[in-house]
Amino acid sequence: MLSLKKNGLYYTILLLCCITLFFLNVHNSHSCGGDDYAQYINEARNISEGKPFYATNYVFNKANNIYAPPYYPPGFPLLIAPVVRVWGIAIQPLCYFNCVLGVFLMLGFFTYFRKNMGVFAAMCMSIIISFSGILIYQKQYVLSDVPNMFFILLYLIVRSSKTYPWSRIIVLILIVAFATLIRTQSVVLIGAELLYLFLSVVNEWMQQRKFPTKLLYTSPSAYIVFGSILVLQFMNSVVFYCPTSAPGFYADFVKQTLQRGMLVTFKENIGFLFDATRIFFHYDTLGGIPAISVKIMEYTGLVLAVAGFIYTSTRRLYFDDVFFFLFLCAYDGIFSS
Repeated sequence: MLSLKKNGLYYTILLLCCITLFFLNVHNSHSCGGDDYAQYINEARNISEGKPFYATNYVFNKANNIYAPPYYPPGFPLLIAPVVRVWGIAIQPLCYFNCVLGVFLMLGFFTYFRKNMGVFAAMCMSIIISFSGILIYQKQYVLSDVPNMFFILLYLIVRSSKTYPWSRIIVLILIVAFATLIRTQSVVLIGAELLYLFLSVVNEWMQQRKFPTKLLYTSPSAYIVFGSILVLQFMNSVVFYCPTSAPGFYADFVKQTLQRGMLVTFKENIGFLFDATRIFFHYDTLGGIPAISVKIMEYTGLVLAVAGFIYTSTRRLYFDDVFFFLFLCAYDGIFSS
């Protein structure tokens, strides 16, 4: 009972902190951020009106088929369809929808961090990240980045367990399927499960000096991969059937990435990750000694993050580490929408 009260107190404090999110970067008009938002809103309007989600005015250019896919994944339009149904094509309600996502993200960050650190540190980290420049900046856009981040975070929270009853495996399969319907890049979760299963088999083989055949069909990863592929196939071919296929769009991205090399992609993603991490500490208005102290914080944080990642991954193999590494290798150029 005491533990329940403490948990309630922690989440109440975080919810109070979330109130400020509803007053930051909320606009009446859409900020410049490309034209992806128009397709998302068009598809959401179609869903809210009971029409096929893909029936927009977008004309797919086969001569320039890497500009955008023939249709955007229906997961994010499905999320914002109720908002569009009630308020129509209005940017401000959609910005408030992003604020609600920000609340769930902060609570999710706290739940995830609390598994690996103390309560106070977990609360501080979740607040710092939720109010970081990059997330506040994203709130003005009607894009699928933030909801995709939430579902991946939710997957990592549910995945972090010592036991895997069928109920947990089914929930994980559904999260993977919906995350992939939001942004195709989430299929990296399936790839990470395959890689995690492979590494687990190799590790067991080396320890037992015997090939662990049983592990191939008893591991939760095997069930998650198989179930996710089945659910995605059903969703794409039945629930969200579209006469125009998009595999060619993604195949071209894969071809480009393979041509320039995975190492190049990895280096670019590492650079992007460092830049995104530095945003947490960077303030343009600072100068002199305060600016130097912020620089020290930036690089200290980066060094500690890298050291912590290496330390935990060498002690024990976690799915989170495998997913993080694979995402760095596969994010840019393969699954970017």
